[in-house]
Amino acid sequence: MNQTEFLNPGATYRGVTLWMLNDKLEPDEIVRQLRSFKAAGWGALIGRTFVGLRTKYLSDEWMEMIGLIIEEAKKEGLKVWLQAGFMPSGIPDLAPEWQHRVLIRQGRGDAAAPGRPG
Repeated sequence: MNQTEFLNPGATYRGVTLWMLNDKLEPDEIVRQLRSFKAAGWGALIGRTFVGLRTKYLSDEWMEMIGLIIEEAKKEGLKVWLQAGFMPSGIPDLAPEWQHRVLIRQGRGDAAAPGRPG
């Protein structure tokens, strides 16, 4: 790494911040917050659903806002990871088919419980 790059590293060498996606997701506010992450020196963010989310999860509006996040982050030179649905209790009215109910650890060669994939 040269001295110039060391003094002003690219996104790959910068920190990652958690961005809690809650309340009503609005385009102007999304852009403002992404620009503030860039101005603060972050190189990447993890967008995570959280308690208080008022934009319906997986709706057309939700998908538009996620698309905006990805496009604006790209413009700002930020990397993005999305953890939508990571915290199901933070998503109001989450349909049961999207909820994680339980994880089961089983050893190699163990038979699967009836009704569960092996």
